[in-house]
Amino acid sequence: MKAPVTQLTVISIRACIATLLLATAGVAAAVSSTDRSFRTDYGPVDALYGKIKQTGGGVSPVLNIDHARLAAKEGVLTMAPARVAIFSNPAVNTALIQANPLVGLELPYRVLAYADGDNPRTLYADGSYLRQRYGLHEKVSTQAYDDQLLASVAAIDTRQQLRLVGDRIDVGYGIVSLESQYDFGTTLMRIERAIRAQGDTLWFGQVDFAEEARALDQSILPATLQLFGGPAPGGVAMTDYPQLGLNAFCQKILVLQDEDGLVSVHFNDIVALARSQYGSSNKPQEIINNRLAATVSGAIGL
Repeated sequence: MKAPVTQLTVISIRACIATLLLATAGVAAAVSSTDRSFRTDYGPVDALYGKIKQTGGGVSPVLNIDHARLAAKEGVLTMAPARVAIFSNPAVNTALIQANPLVGLELPYRVLAYADGDNPRTLYADGSYLRQRYGLHEKVSTQAYDDQLLASVAAIDTRQQLRLVGDRIDVGYGIVSLESQYDFGTTLMRIERAIRAQGDTLWFGQVDFAEEARALDQSILPATLQLFGGPAPGGVAMTDYPQLGLNAFCQKILVLQDEDGLVSVHFNDIVALARSQYGSSNKPQEIINNRLAATVSGAIGL
């Protein structure tokens, strides 16, 4: 099953390059012009983060990202503490991707600890969110996904837990999809090279879902998730929007190959995610959206 997606219209590679140059300058201006800083107390969020369990049956840690500290290191002091734990259960991943490969954009597991004003909270996307955003058939169970997710936050007071649920979005909401002009391996290589060439961006790694499936003696079509982020631009974009540290940042690109050999690239529209969670967005988020679209389009030959 393939969920409907938001298609990005790419006018030309020349327009993309121009957009990228404007985006880079715009984010730099936003960082340098900010004159307010967040009085940072990491303690409550660190304590809450410490209660998130990332290990257990079939689960392995993938990545821990301390958004606020990374941003502060780059001179952006406007965002509240926010840390995301990313961990994986290959059996759960494989079952969901077999139902709809696009769901790989939501995997592996992520739990965010962040400061909501003076209140430390956790945020995660539950099975209903996956079911709605990716149009999962009613016969596809998300019970194993939810069970593992709830186990990871079992030590956290339920009053501190918030969930992203599926009642505010349509199928395919906020997903941008493009067709690559290259084969699967070349597409991965070109995107990674383009990301690494950006001086303000960190490459965090990638998750090969097909390799995970093979280790379980199962099979899925090629599917790899690439993880990266820019601490300074991201820190500015997350100011007043810390929940975006769950699903918009770090940034993710999902590369898929279908049964006919067609290679497609999928990523989140950050503005759309901000509007679904907060009812508004900001200019830095628009800048990062344009920059990502330009970078990916150039890498895949559009």
